[in-house]
Amino acid sequence: MKKINLNQKKEGNKMRFTKMGVIVLCVLLSFGVSSAFAQVKPKDVPMPKAMIVCGGVGAGSTSTLVTLWIVKRLNAVYKDIAIRHIPGGNEDGIIKASDGTAAIGKSEVGSTKRAWDGLPPEFAGKSYKNARLITCIPTPTSIVIATLKDRGDIMTAKDLWNKKTGVGMTASITHKLAKVALSAYGITPESIKKNGGLWTHGKWEDQMEMMSAGTIDAVIIGTPQPYSAAMTIDVVKGIKLVPWGDEGIAAVQKDFPENSVKTIPANTYTGQKEPVKAFGTINLFAVHHTMPDDVVYNILYAAFLDDGKSYSEITAEFKNLDALADALISDPIPWHPGAVKYWRDRKMMK
Repeated sequence: MKKINLNQKKEGNKMRFTKMGVIVLCVLLSFGVSSAFAQVKPKDVPMPKAMIVCGGVGAGSTSTLVTLWIVKRLNAVYKDIAIRHIPGGNEDGIIKASDGTAAIGKSEVGSTKRAWDGLPPEFAGKSYKNARLITCIPTPTSIVIATLKDRGDIMTAKDLWNKKTGVGMTASITHKLAKVALSAYGITPESIKKNGGLWTHGKWEDQMEMMSAGTIDAVIIGTPQPYSAAMTIDVVKGIKLVPWGDEGIAAVQKDFPENSVKTIPANTYTGQKEPVKAFGTINLFAVHHTMPDDVVYNILYAAFLDDGKSYSEITAEFKNLDALADALISDPIPWHPGAVKYWRDRKMMK
């Protein structure tokens, strides 16, 4: 019988351990960065038989896609809950969460903070302090001015002073941020109309067609970039993005400090030769402060059971977003205690 040299045996063991280490490392890496956060088990409590989830300003809009994501996540885990999705803008979402008429309200950090403080004009001096935060959600939205590339009379935001401008749906935060930015130059919707222009609401895709037809001069869009409706026009007539200017950006950051400033790369459209700064948005989900802690815990369990993988798969524009990593990115209102328990159990909150 052949004897094994002791040194050969040690080398063999060392090699086996090394291979095992490589295998374990590969397995860990295959789970991605998000799995660095501890996973949890749901609480053993009865869930509500029915829920209303409020959010989204139109079919296919970013806000609707975000809201439907949490609806689908809840349906996947708690199949017995009858979930009713109702549309609503950011104001609707936080108001309904605060007054308890919706189990979950989708809003946006700037609007939520303004609701808490009861800031006019949108909240008419009435504060909404019964809502509690359960998670923030990143979005691919960029709020920016678009026009046809041959419009030499529209080079900056200041040039909208007498133009016919589409500003999206009334429930969107887009026109609210636009008003603040333009106010830095003494421009208001009223002054635009007084000077022969328009400040008109509607669906962005419809307003882009109106711009292409010459019915309006520009559209302030709050969409992922590049925007499909803009790309269609860009192929034929060319699109350019118009800068807000330093004063406009500063005004928005003062009134909506929670909203980030994003940069849209040069050549996103054929008429855009330079990078353009735009306003970003962070969405959130809120619930009433009386919702049981364990129910909130289980809502988050369902939402992040896959560590946010499904969120990045909503559409191509979401692919680079990490819903789990950005869940605690802002806290415009207090956290719900059930959410605090969940995020602490996931080792993401102290």
